[in-house]
Amino acid sequence: MHSAHRGGARDNLENTIQAFDYAVKEGTNCLEMDVCMTKDKKIVVIHDSSLIRMCGLEANVEDFNYDELPQFQEKIQLDFAVNKFMESSKSTTKYIPLFEDVLKNYPNTLLNVEIKTPRPDVNFLVNELILKYKREKSVIWGNKYQKGNDLVKQANPNIPRFFCQERIIKLYIWYMLGLLPFIDIEEDSFQVPLYTQELYQWKMDSATSVFQKFQVQIFYKMIWFLNFISRPLFHHLSKRGVLVVLWVLNNEKEFERAYKLGAHGIMTDNNLPLKKFLQSKQMFIRD
Repeated sequence: MHSAHRGGARDNLENTIQAFDYAVKEGTNCLEMDVCMTKDKKIVVIHDSSLIRMCGLEANVEDFNYDELPQFQEKIQLDFAVNKFMESSKSTTKYIPLFEDVLKNYPNTLLNVEIKTPRPDVNFLVNELILKYKREKSVIWGNKYQKGNDLVKQANPNIPRFFCQERIIKLYIWYMLGLLPFIDIEEDSFQVPLYTQELYQWKMDSATSVFQKFQVQIFYKMIWFLNFISRPLFHHLSKRGVLVVLWVLNNEKEFERAYKLGAHGIMTDNNLPLKKFLQSKQMFIRD
């Protein structure tokens, strides 16, 4: 499965209609995105609840009504990349889109949605929009933390959810102890990072202290180890109907590693290289 991370953040300005249009034109199976709520209760598509990276403003999305949201700054640093930037002036859709517009524009494309501020009121509004456009079966949603994911489930248990961080850790522990076959799995998608040198270097460059760099080293050694032991786990999850997706991969070498591990989906910022890779494996299925 081809999944376009924020629409493909190395192709176009992330989480914009232009990015999503391009990814769908290239045949992506899934658009990955994040949503926040504005002051006037509009659900918008943007990765950070803070506006500092995208707009250069020390404020949050929820501080503004939708029509008052600031413009993107000219030079935006890419996540999951070392010293790479996107110039917003090259975008033809230089605004933060409404989640409702995404639901309307791409009715036949799976949406993978992380709710950044999973308060009950936010979840309620996101759920209302999903139901309005009859997308219960073509959206995967959730939050990275257990409390947030529980609130998402309370809003609508019928919409597929991805694993939160705490559940991912527990699942690996159950797997290593041989207990996983006896554990109930409520989630529908298992989405984890694949260790890459660029991912590691990006995090190291972002660390601002010796202690933070030490934490990054330990964390990414753990990711490398978990990737190393994951092939039987992914096979087990597949047999139980859980969609396994690895992120964020951007070249053929990384795609090949994910393929050999048995992942169902690959999340990328580079749409066309992943499309060509999947075509070479006769695995590219355009919806």
